[in-house]
Amino acid sequence: MKSIKLLLFLIGMAVISSCSVNKMIKHYDEINFKTTPEVLQNHGDKIAVKVEGTIPEKYFASKASVEMKPTLQYEGGSVALKPFILKGEKAEGEGTVINKKTGGDFSFSDVINYTPEMENAVLVLEPTVKLKKKEATLGHTKLADGVIITNTRVKHNENTAFAADKYEKETIITKNGNIYFAQNQFNYNKWLPLNKDAASKQKLAEVKDFIRLGWEIKDIDIKAWASPEGEETFNKDLSTKRSERGMRYLKSTLHKLRKEKDSKVAYEKCDDLTINIQARGEDWNGFMKAVKESNINEKNTILNVVNSEADLTRREEEIRKMSLVYGEVANDILPKLRRVEIAINCFEPKFTDEQLADYAINNPEKLDKEEMLYAATLHTDNAKKIKIYSTAATTYKCSRAFNNLAACYIAEGDLNKAEKTLNKAQELKNSPEIINNLGVIASKKGDYTKAISLYKQAENKGLNTNYNMGICNIISGKYNAAKSDFNKTNCDYNVALLNILTENYKKAESLLKCSEKGAQEYYLLAVVGARTNNEAMVMQNLNKAFKEDASLKATALKDREFISFYKNADFINITK
Repeated sequence: MKSIKLLLFLIGMAVISSCSVNKMIKHYDEINFKTTPEVLQNHGDKIAVKVEGTIPEKYFASKASVEMKPTLQYEGGSVALKPFILKGEKAEGEGTVINKKTGGDFSFSDVINYTPEMENAVLVLEPTVKLKKKEATLGHTKLADGVIITNTRVKHNENTAFAADKYEKETIITKNGNIYFAQNQFNYNKWLPLNKDAASKQKLAEVKDFIRLGWEIKDIDIKAWASPEGEETFNKDLSTKRSERGMRYLKSTLHKLRKEKDSKVAYEKCDDLTINIQARGEDWNGFMKAVKESNINEKNTILNVVNSEADLTRREEEIRKMSLVYGEVANDILPKLRRVEIAINCFEPKFTDEQLADYAINNPEKLDKEEMLYAATLHTDNAKKIKIYSTAATTYKCSRAFNNLAACYIAEGDLNKAEKTLNKAQELKNSPEIINNLGVIASKKGDYTKAISLYKQAENKGLNTNYNMGICNIISGKYNAAKSDFNKTNCDYNVALLNILTENYKKAESLLKCSEKGAQEYYLLAVVGARTNNEAMVMQNLNKAFKEDASLKATALKDREFISFYKNADFINITK
């Protein structure tokens, strides 16, 4: 009798259990699910998922447990998210308790790694209920459809770094020589010992030979001094008269040179030239410098006397006394200060930019290294730049030429050739430009960790690599860092992309509208339109994008940014 009662009890419990499970299956669609975000998003190759739900009252069996197993399914595979358990208040084990009478809320979250196959994935949920020995699937729920991958749409327009040339478009060459005067005199005496000195005569001869070249004279400086042992006012006047004598000497010299046979001197009058005449008065600086460089035993004593006497009159008296006591002062120091210096400043003849551009291609042997490097910048044709930099690199074994050649290869998209060329450059010099460009190659190849490391090395050597690091930080999902990197950049595609990813849509639209337009810019504007529910903005900009690049039609058809437009007649029409 007892065994019959037990059997009936077990049968009754099984019936109750079966009824409870069936009821949960039947009313499964009454459970409300909310997924955040509604369409999953890739940020830094990570997909963050949050699902919240509400269990209705009188739904959950008190002794039941439900295992939630969200799965991201895509063509060729699937990824299971971490499971979680809901249980009735009388069920054993761990889990979120759901009251049978009142129902309840639950939530779970997880982060999974993104792979490109997941763009068309769906996030599904098929909960399994367990009650006693009964186990069944409650139902099937699509939690999210697809993954937005807008963060991957960076434009790889990294800044390649060109090493600067050292070419001077204007080079001033100067030659100078002195004429000397007797004490307190301003008449030029060519028989004065210092004027007869071989070194002095050689300097003046070099000045004359320099003028004979016929180069364009920028200006001429005539500077006159007096030795500081005399009275200050007298010496000031004396230096003025000596400057006038220097001017007459210059005029005479130019006149004679112009009269020479086959002369290249084109200046008939000094009035045709810019001549800077300066009467410097007493040459105290020259005196102190000459004493310091002399072998006078008492030079420190002399310097101390001069430095300690602020009154010029008394200082001049001290100099006169010194010249009597120290013969070297009178014979070697003071005479060299009584002078006029004539300096001829000429423009070094240069090839025109047109000549440089032509010679670099057709007659590179006419140019030196810096002229070659500069000439390359005069061309816009990348093929011509490559030819010039190749010649300069092989001819001069120049790291800058190798680096710039590699930058041109990067522009061509030949990353392997660029990397080999940069390695040659690095053997000669490890410059920040070379390091940056290696970083650009790493970024374009998708190795963002390596790229960031190289950019930081280049930055430590003084090169601004902020923009390039910003591109890497967008892809890595480090949006605050990217914002800092792009701080001073406006009207730029990637900066606009960053603002879309951080949901600052007004600024993104503004940045795109003021940037140079192309297919990618129009496409991003359509994304802004989709995110702000502006249908006209979506259609207008997708149309423009497709006209620039028809391949973007296929992109838009699977882009979950436009999921709400998939059944829109206009969207269907323009993506055909």
